[in-house]
Amino acid sequence: MTASEATEVALVRETRSCRACSWFWGPIPPYGPFPTFDFATPFPAEVRRLPQLRQPLGEEKWLDAQGRGAGQIPPAVLHGCRKAPIMTLGINPNMGGFFATPEAARYTYPSFATEAHYAYYYRHRGVTQEVSAQAQPLLPEGRLLAPAAGKTRAVVRSDSHRWLQIELELEGGAVTSLELAWAADRLPVVLARRGAPFQQGEPLAGFLDASAAQGSDGEAGLALNAVPVGYYQRFEPVLRALEARLGCSEPSLRIGEDVSQGDMIACASPGWSRKSFDIPTRRISQNCAGDRRFALRQVLQSQPSVLLFVGNSALSMFADHAPALPWLAAWKARDAFQLLSETTSRATYLDLEDEGVSLHARILCAPHFSYSDNYEPGVRMTLFAWRDFEREHAEDARRLAPHLSWVVTDGETTGVLLRLDPRSPSAPLSEPARAALAPRFMDPVSMLAGALFEEIQRGNLSFDGQRLGRAPGGCRFCTTWSLPGGCAYEHQPGAGVSGAVASNEATLRLARLLGKEAPATGPLTAVRVWLGRRRADITQQQFVEELQRVFVPATVRMMAPLQLVAYLPTLLPAELLPGDARPGEARPGEARPGETSRGETPPGDLGADLPSEVALVFYRSRRAYEDARKTPTGGRYAAMHGSIFQFPGSSSAFAAPWRPERQEQVKERAPCSLLDLPADWQAGTTELRVFRIAPGRESELPAVLEGIRADAPASLRGYIFVREGHYFFRWALFERAALLAGAAEGAALSEPPAIPPIPPIPPIRQEDGMDLVFQSVSTDHALAPEPAPDPEPPVPLQPGTTLNMIFPRLEPA
Repeated sequence: MTASEATEVALVRETRSCRACSWFWGPIPPYGPFPTFDFATPFPAEVRRLPQLRQPLGEEKWLDAQGRGAGQIPPAVLHGCRKAPIMTLGINPNMGGFFATPEAARYTYPSFATEAHYAYYYRHRGVTQEVSAQAQPLLPEGRLLAPAAGKTRAVVRSDSHRWLQIELELEGGAVTSLELAWAADRLPVVLARRGAPFQQGEPLAGFLDASAAQGSDGEAGLALNAVPVGYYQRFEPVLRALEARLGCSEPSLRIGEDVSQGDMIACASPGWSRKSFDIPTRRISQNCAGDRRFALRQVLQSQPSVLLFVGNSALSMFADHAPALPWLAAWKARDAFQLLSETTSRATYLDLEDEGVSLHARILCAPHFSYSDNYEPGVRMTLFAWRDFEREHAEDARRLAPHLSWVVTDGETTGVLLRLDPRSPSAPLSEPARAALAPRFMDPVSMLAGALFEEIQRGNLSFDGQRLGRAPGGCRFCTTWSLPGGCAYEHQPGAGVSGAVASNEATLRLARLLGKEAPATGPLTAVRVWLGRRRADITQQQFVEELQRVFVPATVRMMAPLQLVAYLPTLLPAELLPGDARPGEARPGEARPGETSRGETPPGDLGADLPSEVALVFYRSRRAYEDARKTPTGGRYAAMHGSIFQFPGSSSAFAAPWRPERQEQVKERAPCSLLDLPADWQAGTTELRVFRIAPGRESELPAVLEGIRADAPASLRGYIFVREGHYFFRWALFERAALLAGAAEGAALSEPPAIPPIPPIPPIRQEDGMDLVFQSVSTDHALAPEPAPDPEPPVPLQPGTTLNMIFPRLEPA
């Protein structure tokens, strides 16, 4: 193996031979052994035979194979064409054979003697898994026999030890139990079924005779069937829905050809939960996804146009090992259905580029494929949200009982599914309840198909009436091992062996860059929300002049070299502010007519608790901000604030991701980011709105914000808010390209100007229960890289304006 060989070839060799995790490959493996097989003939044609495109699939005869006795399941590589334009990424291959039932005992796993067989199998792996065509016999020794006639009460298997117990109720009412423990070379099978009767002496459990599946004298001897696996099939309805949008008369898109399926962890297990199976998840994740970067390197080689994370766990693991993408890490705490809604309604792309490797992929997040009810249309709610709905709409909740199910998302999170469309006139709902539930209705299949169709319309995906176009970049997978047919897509431009092949060295280099703390490219996530009040001993005119000539320019000059990446200050209009900002009134700190000496504001007064200047201040990361504060320059900058701002009274805090289920109401001075999307606030157009909250309406804010998030237009890339006193500040970022496209009414823009004109801001859902008191749209102001000769012209920050400071940004090392 050489560092410069093709990544797809290196990954086969490295993954297949990997035994890094002692948990799986130590002297006492935690699972198995399982029946295994190899091909009886080189490259059997049955492997390339894809199942008929129909739902649901059933068990079918597949292949006469060579049994290889009992063994462990080798690590797996990506399933399907390496250049399929859509890639799904889960956690790890499943292990149906773990479960001690006669059906599970039939699962038979690949154990190939040659690298070429291994590559051939995974190139054509689709939506099925292999089982023995016939049930395998039990070993005569070690069987558990029924002591008398009766029925089975329960079967309990330990998740962390090789032990199980069968509880029996015998004729006459006596209750007893049988235990079964086994060594690391045995595979248990439980024949008893809960509630099923049995006769005295009937076998209830035993050990699989794996040697019976091996064949004799090297002959094939092992007939295998293919059974559909729900996880691998789950994306099929999305492809059918996409075909309907494309007007296809016959199904043609296929898992394995148009969609590849990969996992963050290469080795199989019965689940991925330390709580349930005692798996050292962090260590295994570091070995496979971190140190060796198998999955990340495959993504970089495949260069899919669409990368779909299956469940929050897969997304979280990918983000853990790509800290250079902090915006992705911000999604980790999101509910799977929130991520589904956000990534299908607003296009988000993963853009990476390095010498020899590039990637431009639409990111989609989907609920876990293992649970069929995750893909049923209906209203999705957390338990917290449902309890709130029950309290507010008790009668509606009672009528909805027949439509209600408790469901599990991603294996652990319990939520609510209402199997109805609240928008339907026939739904048994009052109008207030209908309005509350309508934004929560989801049809996951339609939502994912719609996002794929958008990518076809944008030109990121292509369709020739039969297949989706291949992802960019060359591939040597099929030709390296001389797989039958070679590359099926060699005729496509840039595909196959003729295209530029990503070397193992290049993908390793970029994977390592993504593993560093500093962002390699793109989005900005560490934002501090500043609310500043003018000192009482300086006038409003002095305050404005100091901001224009010193403070705002100094913020950029001093902090841009310390990883400041965007800065949007706003000077509130004088008529909203207290004191000498309003002609003829008292200075701050002095009592005005009708005001107490402590500065409390009479009911109805607009301005007394509004800050004088507000700002969004972005850094590369929170660590960059903390490091900047420790420098002499950062210390001087922090001290500057005291020259014009009042302390206490002014405040600054990082915006946290919005978590509605954890907040009964919006807390004061606790900024939040409503949308966890990658966003460059220096490159977009920002609208600031300030609202006065109507008395008694504070508790309604979470529901209002959830409605805004559900109804926001695709051009909305960011929404940061903070509440202070009776006021609600929100900054909305709109994608510049989308706004310009709308303003141009379809006209092509060859080269947008450096500071483009501000087109009309599209409407978003109105913030309810609040009165708008101020609105401002950002104006770009470019600051020269170096200060001009003294005196430097003041920045045009006037009362009532918002500036988007444009300045060169320090790229991370």
